[in-house]
Amino acid sequence: MRLLLASLLSLLAASANAYKTGLMGYGQSWYDPPCAYACRAVIGRAPLDCPSMDHHTGTSEHSHGGSPLAPCIATNSDFLRTLAYCLSTRCGDVSASTLEAYWAGQATGDKTVSVEWTYGAALANVTAPPKRTYVAGNTLNYTALVADADYQHQYDFNVFFDWEKAVQSTYVIVLISIGVATPAYLIYPSTFRGYNVRPLPYLLGNAPTTAQGLWIVMFVILNITLGTVSYKNFPYHHPWGFTKSAELLAYVGYRTGHISFALLPLTVLFSSGNNILL
Repeated sequence: MRLLLASLLSLLAASANAYKTGLMGYGQSWYDPPCAYACRAVIGRAPLDCPSMDHHTGTSEHSHGGSPLAPCIATNSDFLRTLAYCLSTRCGDVSASTLEAYWAGQATGDKTVSVEWTYGAALANVTAPPKRTYVAGNTLNYTALVADADYQHQYDFNVFFDWEKAVQSTYVIVLISIGVATPAYLIYPSTFRGYNVRPLPYLLGNAPTTAQGLWIVMFVILNITLGTVSYKNFPYHHPWGFTKSAELLAYVGYRTGHISFALLPLTVLFSSGNNILL
């Protein structure tokens, strides 16, 4: 059991040292670097001048499907120059290689659609600092500045959402660690008249021992506690349009879904008579 717990902790430590691997908050983040994602979020749904395409807005930054604007963005010099200039001015503490990696995977909004220019090439095409600030809804047919307020709103949300995901991962680690590390040392017989060694009526199986019953109660309380604490709303208007109540319900769904996956291996192990945990 100690070997299994040590292996789990070693895996988590290794994942924290690997780029883009591991649990959210422990090795990777949803928005990394947050400044780059914030820049693109401001202009990501901007109407563009594209032959053979209408000017409808694209998908939100949270979408992981292919953006309908991706083929247009890949060759749209105004969008690329605007994004590149924003990255260069907002991400001063981020390495050029990291920005290039972000650019290659996220500039178009679709990893399967390659962008025409590299980040460096797009930035080199910005011959003078932009003077005109982008306003949501306007056609982006010029190299634009990203407004400070728009950028900060998206940046704050990116950091907030990564915090929310890190909390989920922390609670998953707590549940798995307690489930694996709690030994079944206490083997007092069942309080239900010895039914731990003979079946309960109506094919209900065997009653747990006193220690097993206490462990089950503890784990139920732990699940309820970790599933209901540490929620908070994004303090400003939600970028995805959620109301305050809908936002909290979404976070509850995210966390309980993660907890369900964390409980799956423990459920499989504890359902068998001979396993490494009992």
